[in-house]
Amino acid sequence: MIIPDQIRVGSTFYTVRAQATPIVNNGLQCYGYCDPNKHEIVLDGGLISDEQTMEQTFCHELIHAMMFERKINLEAWGLTNAQMEHVVDSLGISLHQILLDNADMALSPEEYDKKYPPVEDNKEEKVNE
Repeated sequence: MIIPDQIRVGSTFYTVRAQATPIVNNGLQCYGYCDPNKHEIVLDGGLISDEQTMEQTFCHELIHAMMFERKINLEAWGLTNAQMEHVVDSLGISLHQILLDNADMALSPEEYDKKYPPVEDNKEEKVNE
């Protein structure tokens, strides 16, 4: 999976970057954050040591961006911050797995046809069999 430098969420472009300085939120070090006001997703490149965690963190923060852009505020619906983070984390991990398991869904029709060329039916050959 490739983490882009920029991603469009709804009609808004978010920049995506990794930083080496720690990300701290509510006194806890975090793998990343989404700033919907600056339209950016920031990942802690110093804390995250493996590709899978970086990808899952990106998906987690992308879910935050999607929820903000669609005006879905789980805390306003009565969930605690911890419950909201659990929902976002579950959706982020699910999104990560879907993207890994279905990589072809991001291919353009041309790329798909190149990767999976159509099988030509040779009707004449079938008649002679």
